[in-house]
Amino acid sequence: MLSHLVEWEHSEDWYVTVHEAKTKIQSGETTVTMSINRATSEFMVGHVIDGRNLFPVTGYILMVWETLAMMTGEMAIEVSVVLENVQLLRATHIPKQGILEFIVMIHKGSGQFEVLIS
Repeated sequence: MLSHLVEWEHSEDWYVTVHEAKTKIQSGETTVTMSINRATSEFMVGHVIDGRNLFPVTGYILMVWETLAMMTGEMAIEVSVVLENVQLLRATHIPKQGILEFIVMIHKGSGQFEVLIS
C-alpha cells in the first residue's frame, strides 16, 4: 500500500462550483438577479470587449438551461438541451455598482425562449 506515503497539502483554499437543485416552477418564467459584488457572480468581472465589461453569452444560455431544468424539476446538469437559431439583439453592460435583473421566459408549446433585462 502506498496510501500512507501520500499526504494532503492544505495551505490553500480552492473553491468549487456547487450545483444545487432549484425549486420546480409551474410557469416558464423566472427572474435572475446578478451583481458583480456578490461572491457567486464575481467571475463575471473581466469579460471585457471594447473596454466594456459585458455579460457573457454563456450566461444567457446558462439562465435558459437552468429555467428549463426548473420547469422539469431536475438539476440543469441532468437535462440535455439543444439550442438552435439563438439571436442576440445587443450586449449587456455589467455595472460596477447595482444589480442586473434578467427575466427568462420559455414558451412551453414551442420551446422558444427569450431573455429580457428589466
